[in-house]
Formats: sequence, C-alpha cells, structure tokens
Amino acid sequence: MSIVTTFVILRLTQRKDLRQAVETDVPAVPLTRGGMTAALGIAATATALLMASTLDTQLGPPTAGAGLATALVVLAMERKAPWAILRRVSWGVLPLVAGLFVLVEALDKSGVINTIATLLRDEAQRSTSAAA
Repeated sequence: MSIVTTFVILRLTQRKDLRQAVETDVPAVPLTRGGMTAALGIAATATALLMASTLDTQLGPPTAGAGLATALVVLAMERKAPWAILRRVSWGVLPLVAGLFVLVEALDKSGVINTIATLLRDEAQRSTSAAA
C-alpha cells in the first residue's frame, strides 16, 4: 500500500515534469582522477558495509568513516579545501533524516514495530501472498 500510495502521489505531483522530452543525445564525459577515486571510495564503502553487516555491527560508523576518508583523499588529490563541498551539502536534508531516525526509534520503543513484525510473521505463515 505504501509503495502504491507513494507512486500515485509522485505521479500526480510530478506529471508535468514527466511529460517533458528526455534528452537522448548526451555527450559522455570521462571521469576525472578525482571522480575515479570517488568511485573507488564508493566501492570500498560498499565492501565495508557488507563486512559490517556480516559481523552484525552498526552500519553508521563505517559509512561515515568511509565517506569522510574518501572525501579527504579526493580533496588531497585535487589540492582543494573542503569549504566548497561543505557549501554544497544539502543541509536541509539532515533534520529530515534525523527526524526519521527519531520517529523509527519512537515506534520501536512503543512496541509498534514489534507488533507489526509479529502480525506480518503470523500472516506470512498463513499465506505468503496475502502477507505480501
């Protein structure tokens, strides 16, 4: 239901933009040295997250550490100060993400998540298609 609702709302609110023509003749721009380093950093971050997940540890610290290390390496290679990156960060997203974490934690502490998980598990035992 949530996926269908999200789709319908996005379709209705974004229909004007979706009707625009899609540019097909887009020149390919090769990655710079910094771009290649960032791509390798993303791959290293994915590997670190897989390892952390395998070890059943929290994913936040490895993600933050790998992102910071990648940014520092790219900045060092390009010989640039971090101020340009900090100015372009979408700071308005941080309160949203923090609010979502608080909301999920509140749902967990109140028992709502556990109740929903139990209901879903019980329904899946009866009928996986109905649970889906």
